[in-house]
Amino acid sequence: MEEVGQKEANSLNEQIDQTVSVGEWMLLGIVTVIPIVNIIILLFLAFSEKVKPNMKGYAIASLIIIGVLTVGMLGLRYL
Repeated sequence: MEEVGQKEANSLNEQIDQTVSVGEWMLLGIVTVIPIVNIIILLFLAFSEKVKPNMKGYAIASLIIIGVLTVGMLGLRYL
């Protein structure tokens, strides 16, 4: 029975370790303001396996938004 409790405790510790701190979000916000670097960083975060799930989801969503906006702007430009 203790093994089950230990597994739950380990799972909880892993979830706590997966949280993203305010400092990490601030750093990501600052880095993503820099042109070209933002795409590289977002691609790295989106496709890396060693990134926290929240950061990975944010990177994928940001890349989708950038893609949609780019296609939209090009569509408006050449219509």
